[in-house]
Order: sequence, then C-alpha cells, then structure tokens
Amino acid sequence: MRASETQDAVHLFLGEPYQRQQALHETLHALEAAGSLGRLTFEGEKVSPGQLQEALFSPSLFETSRLVLIHHADEFSDWPYLTDLIQRKFPDRVCLLLEAEKLDKRSALFKALKEHGQIHEFAPLDRRTLPGKIKDMLAARKVKLNAQAFQYLVNTVPPDLPYIENEIRKISLFPRRGELDLEDVQGLLFSGQSATIFQFLDALGERKALALDQLAQLLDSGEEPGKLFFMLASHLRSLLLLKGFQQQALSPAELAQRSGMAPWLAQRRLQQVRRWTQEELMEAIHRLHDEDVLIKQGQRQPADSLTMLALEWTGALARPRVYA
Repeated sequence: MRASETQDAVHLFLGEPYQRQQALHETLHALEAAGSLGRLTFEGEKVSPGQLQEALFSPSLFETSRLVLIHHADEFSDWPYLTDLIQRKFPDRVCLLLEAEKLDKRSALFKALKEHGQIHEFAPLDRRTLPGKIKDMLAARKVKLNAQAFQYLVNTVPPDLPYIENEIRKISLFPRRGELDLEDVQGLLFSGQSATIFQFLDALGERKALALDQLAQLLDSGEEPGKLFFMLASHLRSLLLLKGFQQQALSPAELAQRSGMAPWLAQRRLQQVRRWTQEELMEAIHRLHDEDVLIKQGQRQPADSLTMLALEWTGALARPRVYA
C-alpha cells in the first residue's frame, strides 16, 4: 500500500449495502495482507474532527502502516473539515476508508473524494442485473444448479441480496454432489414455506377467493409482506409474458424455451393466463407499481396493499379508479 499517493490513500464505498460491504471487506483484506497494519474504526456521527486529525496524522512507534475506517461517513459533523483533510497529503502508509449509503454528489466533499480518492459506487439491483449477481453468489458458495433450478431461483427471490445470500447458504448445505435440480431447490427455498407461498400465488393467478385465506395465513404466520409483494410482481410479469404466447399454439417444450420457464411451470401458469385479458394483466402490474410508490412514501403498509389487491383481483372488491 502506497498511501502517500493520494488516489491510493482515500476510498469511498457508496450505494447498495450488500455490495458495498463486500467491496469494503475485500479492500480491507487486501490492505491488511500488504503488511503490519493498525486499524482505527469510527462511526461518522460520533467521531470528532480532533479524533480524526489525530488518527490520520499522529505518528506511531509500533505500526508500519495505518488504516482509518469511518462507517456512515455521511453523518460526520463537519464536512468542510473532512473535505480539507482529504485534499491534504497524508503521512506515508496511512489510508482513509469512508463508507456511506449515499452522499450528495453536488457537495464539495464528494467532489474532493472524486478528485483525490477512489469512489466505489454500487447501484441497487433490479431484475436485469439480478441473474448475474445470483450466478456470482452461487459460484462463491460452490453451488451448481441446472438451468431450470436457476431460473426458478431467479424468478422467485426478491432483489434483496442479504435475503438471497441466506437462501443460497441454505442451498449450499444440501448434502448432494453435482448439480441440484428444480425439485431440490423447490424443497429448500423459503425455509420450507415455499408450497404455501406458491399456493397463494397460483390461487391469485387463478383469481380464486381461496387466495384471500392463504394470504391471511401467510401474514399471520409472520411471512414478510415485502417479500410476497416482490414475488407477486414477478408472478404477474410471467403471466403477461405467457399471454403473448397464448395464441401461438406452442408445444410445451417450445413454450418453456421461449418463456425461460420449466415446462411444467409454464403449463401451470398458462392455465392462469386464461383467467386474464392482456389489458387486465398490464393494469394489474401498473396497480402494483402504484402501490409500491405509496408504500415507499409511507402512505401504505405492504400487507394492506397485498390484501386490497387480492380483494380486487379475486372479484371480492371493485377496483378503485385512483392512481398514485
């Protein structure tokens, strides 16, 4: 580590928590492997300018190098002071690592970090980037899934990396060599509750009133409403995809290939598709988006949104013509 070179002396880790923490840990490991390294760790809201000054610039008789780590750096009390520190030359073999969820990119602090340090920023995951990240996480755990099992995993987990990591950890403990198949993964996901969850999704896809009872049971048992919300969105998107193939008289194998689903899964969901028009499916996805906005604004609880939508889609409640 040559911390006298400013770019190597200052690092900012920003954005999505799981990826941010991973990158931070990898950097810490690399720096600590380079030699005798003392580490000082602070919380942004608690460390004072004087403590930071001493940590970065006071000499040490025992350490050949020093790493100063600040968690939640965006909560540091004196941004102008921190900005000034970053623009100064640190003593040889001293490194400053800053970790934060977000930082105003218009601020003088961010501009100083961009000019004098390295910024490692991680965007939130979405359904386009999720498969690649899941592949990396499976590889890290040395878990091999066949194509159907992998697609099932991608289609059913919410884009929540700590949650996905926990599910993959459970899968990795399964005592079997070689690739795991669809049946293996179905039995391992969601702590044994997957059958109940998918019974609810299938009942709602079929627009059966039974879905209301199943949803109530899931919520009463402590199932996370946010996870159910994400899974419902994925389920409806798959129905909309299949709706486009409905009139094409595809064989089960062709349907599976075109949709990316297992043949049995595509056939089962195709039965549900017949309960919806294309316009209804598109409107349902828009309704989910509207409810998601209200949830993020704090105007609605996920459990309330799920219950209301289930009432609407099973015909137990007329849909209100109000959009977020």
